[in-house]
Amino acid sequence: MGLINAKTVIGMDIGKKYSWFEAISTETGEVLKEERLINRREEFVSFLDSLPRPIRLVMEASGNSAYLCKYLEDLVEEIKIAHPFNILPYFNSQTFSSIDSMSPPDRAPMLTLIA
Repeated sequence: MGLINAKTVIGMDIGKKYSWFEAISTETGEVLKEERLINRREEFVSFLDSLPRPIRLVMEASGNSAYLCKYLEDLVEEIKIAHPFNILPYFNSQTFSSIDSMSPPDRAPMLTLIA
């Protein structure tokens, strides 16, 4: 998978049973879709259906990320694994607040940069 000019960037927070997904437009910074999904392929396929393509999926490096890359690689145009230390600078250093506290225009460049 090579670098693409994605129209949608999806941030994925991997959990044991559920994962959080947030899709952001790279053109507007608008949150297109945000959902907690059961970790099943058909759930992810359903989440992707209405999103503009091409899509870049960004996930934090974890024990499951290599498996998930193989599992999801045919569903999106690009997958990036972000090292946790590359993500930390984008969080508020005093409160360690999450991406949720950022305004939508701040989210898209952050996900694009760490990707």
